[in-house]
Amino acid sequence: MNARAVKTLCAAGPALNERHGSPLADPVYRGIMALRAPGALEAGVRDAWVRSDKMPRVSQVHVLQTHYRPYTRAHLVAEIDLESWNQTHCPYRQFLYIAIYPTHGQAHEEYFRSSMNEALRCYGAPVFVLEDPSAVVWSLPNGPKLESVRLCFERSLFAQFLAHNGLAPARSDAAPELPELIRYVPRKRALFRYQATGNGVPVLYIKFYGRGEDARAAHNLARLSEAAAQGRLGFQPPRLILHAAQSHAVAMTEVPGTRLSALLRTASQTTFAAVGCALGGLHASPIRPRLAWTVQGEIQALFCAMADVKMALPGLKPMLDEVLREIVVRQQRLDFGAQVPIHANLFGDQILVDGARVGIVDWDDLALGDPLYDVGRLIAHLVFLAQRAQTSPVEITRHLRRLLQAYAETTKGGVAWERLRWHIAVALLLRAKISVLRRLPSGWIEDIRWSIAEAARVLEDKSPWLPT
Repeated sequence: MNARAVKTLCAAGPALNERHGSPLADPVYRGIMALRAPGALEAGVRDAWVRSDKMPRVSQVHVLQTHYRPYTRAHLVAEIDLESWNQTHCPYRQFLYIAIYPTHGQAHEEYFRSSMNEALRCYGAPVFVLEDPSAVVWSLPNGPKLESVRLCFERSLFAQFLAHNGLAPARSDAAPELPELIRYVPRKRALFRYQATGNGVPVLYIKFYGRGEDARAAHNLARLSEAAAQGRLGFQPPRLILHAAQSHAVAMTEVPGTRLSALLRTASQTTFAAVGCALGGLHASPIRPRLAWTVQGEIQALFCAMADVKMALPGLKPMLDEVLREIVVRQQRLDFGAQVPIHANLFGDQILVDGARVGIVDWDDLALGDPLYDVGRLIAHLVFLAQRAQTSPVEITRHLRRLLQAYAETTKGGVAWERLRWHIAVALLLRAKISVLRRLPSGWIEDIRWSIAEAARVLEDKSPWLPT
């Protein structure tokens, strides 16, 4: 393991480890920190490619995404700048998908399995194995289970895709610019942004899915597009442009605006009122999704996520178990019977504010369920971001009060506070997994501890962040 990475891991001092348990015992965690140390990934990639005289030189590698599962596996997505190896090749940028395993045997088994698979030899085979840490590296677009994203990495294929789907002239002398990779979720989804030049096509987002998921996503966007065209929504969703079933891809329009999560310090009361109206419009809309949210499914997802937290930080287990017991007890006396259209994966990044207009994106999980599920997830995310940015609770409370007032006015009903606090508490615990344990940002252990403590305060109606 990289010596600098070890030093970074231990910088928090023995107090943190004694209080919460040390993740240093997990080889997957040690592997992540080793590869995220400055210069470590460059050295690993350089060493793996050194035997090939045709490979370009590595100038810089930057880890873009981290997805950590304690003691199981980690996924990293990295951006790599490559220098030319002769005068006929220009410097260019490449993306890597890196899977870290607990043991060398598991890494080599995955490499061998993928390399020997006939279906993966051309489009999904890994590039090489890293020995320290134990990792398998793919060079995108050759990531497993998302082979169709190749068309966004090769100009000729992308030109054919545009022409075939009526997004560009069938004959064109100039090859189109390639779309920009926005997010790559290994083995699950990939999102690209494409801005055409001179052919009248609006800015598009093209999203690729694993097999079977694209049809539901296209269905959701089609229903939302219809409702928006009829003026039956209080917000702007992406408009469905096409569903390319063969490529498992969905193309949609860009929704303008700035993420609500980026406006916490500058947004006005009017902005939060508009967001409350937008949520009320969704929950009052006539859309009939195919999925259904259930409280039983939410409890199951919560306990699965918290098992990872307890595995990573066993010292937090007593505190976490107490909050989980209270959540189960309260769930048994609450009524979750309301079934309305809900976003079902809402947080501040998916709400876009453009002046007085509000847009909402990422509709893969559109479902029928409890409307306060959306409201609670959004509030939990905003509160989590505010405490991390050391924003005043007084200011956030004022914003949330206006949001809830506008929401109640739009839905013509009150807010069931006990049920809303339950959703906020659950979402705060899940935020500890989604935003913290998966990504391992600076200060991640204290962020998890805070999320658990704040969930307990929310359940007891003692949170300084929520309006009363």
